[in-house]
Amino acid sequence: ATTINKKPLGIISGNAYHVLFCAQTGSDIYCDTPGGAYTEGQLGNGTAVTCTSSWWSGTTCSPTIPAGPNRVYMDGFLLGQTLEAMDTGTSFTCVIVSKKVGCWGLNDAGQLGDSTTTNRFAPTAVDVSLASDIGKDSTNTGTAYFSEPKSF
Repeated sequence: ATTINKKPLGIISGNAYHVLFCAQTGSDIYCDTPGGAYTEGQLGNGTAVTCTSSWWSGTTCSPTIPAGPNRVYMDGFLLGQTLEAMDTGTSFTCVIVSKKVGCWGLNDAGQLGDSTTTNRFAPTAVDVSLASDIGKDSTNTGTAYFSEPKSF
């Protein structure tokens, strides 16, 4: 059986193209991006990461996130909720918990459906009362902006 820290896994979701994987173990969710692409909140651990680039020193990010699976921030939106489903996109993850939807990660074009273009470093509730708007661009005028997840 697949494990994290020797704990059995429940729901597992991943995106091999962008190397982002999330899994449930017990009442916790862990995410990992072995390629180091965690600067837009993909790990959902509540830690905002800032990166700077320069020609003399390359790109540096602070704080540095520990390698390996990181526990998703389970307070707030996920506190005491039962995970029903999880879908990991290219740079974000969405979950269904107790008939509610929440997402975290890259949100530069409004792909998380929270009416902003702010990256989310922790799970954030999505208003699904206008479910047809989920996945549209941030101006809410376009067609579906991304291919997954697009329906719940």
